[in-house]
Amino acid sequence: MQPEAKARLIRTIPVHIVRTLLGALFVFAGVAYFVGLGEGGEEGEGQIELIAAFASSGYLMALIKVTELIGGLLLVVNRFVPLGLLLLAPITLNIALFHFVLTPGHDIGISIFVVAANVFLAWAYRSAWRGVLSARTPIGNASAE
Repeated sequence: MQPEAKARLIRTIPVHIVRTLLGALFVFAGVAYFVGLGEGGEEGEGQIELIAAFASSGYLMALIKVTELIGGLLLVVNRFVPLGLLLLAPITLNIALFHFVLTPGHDIGISIFVVAANVFLAWAYRSAWRGVLSARTPIGNASAE
């Protein structure tokens, strides 16, 4: 193996590990919801009210879990990773805010991991955000003015 290829492989190994772990976490969370696992645990009043509101909407909790499942699968199979990260970004923010606001000091480790992994992967795939973050983007094949 050439030195450049070996160096590139070594640089990408952490990205693959974090991508796979984060994707697996979201796939598990999505599947667990649909098969009825993960219900319970210590919950405070604010948590119960929020989860009950999501569930009582009739669609929101299922939409969140389907989004987690799709985003996680995209990360695990290493296809459309930036799209998967984009789908999971608002869920990641909600996970962090849920644990920091409604359960301070409880389950904070998972929140830190999820946020750190998303930031790390967003940085690793930063070239994919170039078009999204440009102030003026051409429509179709038109050139930018």
